Amino acid sequence: MPPVASRPLRRAFSLLTRSATVAALSVLAPGGLVSTQEVDLVVVHPPAVLRVQGASYLAHELWITNRERSSLTLNEVAVLDGARTVAVYQEPELVSRVGRPGLPRTHSTPLLLEPNQPGVVYFWIRLQADVATPRQLEHRVSLSSSFGSRTAVIDGGRTNVSPADAIEILDAPLRGRGWVAVYDPLLVGGHRTAVYTIDGRPWIPGRFAIDWIRLLPNGRLHTDSTSRPPDWNGFGTEVLAVKDARVAVAVDGRSDADQHGKPREAITTETAAGNHIALDLGKGRFAFYEHLQQGSVRVKVGQRVSRGETIARLGSSGSVSSGPHLHFHVSDAARPLGAEGLPFVLRQFQLHGAFASIASFLQGDAPLPRPAGDEPTRSLERPGPNVVMDFEPPD
Repeated sequence: MPPVASRPLRRAFSLLTRSATVAALSVLAPGGLVSTQEVDLVVVHPPAVLRVQGASYLAHELWITNRERSSLTLNEVAVLDGARTVAVYQEPELVSRVGRPGLPRTHSTPLLLEPNQPGVVYFWIRLQADVATPRQLEHRVSLSSSFGSRTAVIDGGRTNVSPADAIEILDAPLRGRGWVAVYDPLLVGGHRTAVYTIDGRPWIPGRFAIDWIRLLPNGRLHTDSTSRPPDWNGFGTEVLAVKDARVAVAVDGRSDADQHGKPREAITTETAAGNHIALDLGKGRFAFYEHLQQGSVRVKVGQRVSRGETIARLGSSGSVSSGPHLHFHVSDAARPLGAEGLPFVLRQFQLHGAFASIASFLQGDAPLPRPAGDEPTRSLERPGPNVVMDFEPPD
């Protein structure tokens, strides 16, 4: 599973210049005096539109930083496509989409931005099927001053949407049936909300990461901590190259977790990925495979691999609070943390159903069946959150 906390954000916004807007915000201060305040709206990484089981989703983040000496409170955030409003969020729904690096999401004032305090709004928006895909976005933010006397609305954070060819099309990273694609794009402390400060700026490497965990033959997760089978969660399953590629990173030698699922070595930002491989897919894109079985890495840096080739086995090295699993993501650099996560879709997979939530999955509940009428064979799509899927074609 993903880390439960992000590293502190240090000096991040002194170095961010892409897609930045410094907006003048006028509010009425005590005594009727008008004070000009500044707010930065920044889209660090271009928005992506990708297919998720028959629907199109818009995924990106808006960073909002209060540059004034007094605090501001977020009231509303909207995503605009020209004159059309793509989405708008207010409290309480806005709370579930806002994070403030360095502060818990459960903080008593989740929408308050202190001076120089950055906030991140995480968008995962299902687009209307009968509306054209947006090509450029802008954002409208409503804020209140700490005086509470006036509210101001500012526009900014203009950005282009990534073109369709920016979505990497990949083959399956595993074989077999009964896999769960574990992720939640809004999960507190999840892959996407984990922000790491490397080289003085923030990164979200796991923006589109998925943890693949295998179910028991009965279709549920193994939850008996006193008796675990050798292939618990798919431990030992062959891990496959998702594309013809060159090996950019190959790390082995880190211990797998013990029989109780506990790590045998200290978990740090350097060891969290455990044994891992990064494949250079070309065009500045890298596929990361993490938590591989100790001693199973079959490739070396510089080696060429073919899609479908076995490169390692699924393991439990590194940070694996949910047990053995394959953490998989695509990013723009051959670094586990100092990179931006990139979108990808699978060439094909078979859909069976889905768990209501990650919590439902982890406590051993049965998954919900695939909705009637949904096509089981999915092509050129991303699996939905916590779906049950096969990497093999039907019989």
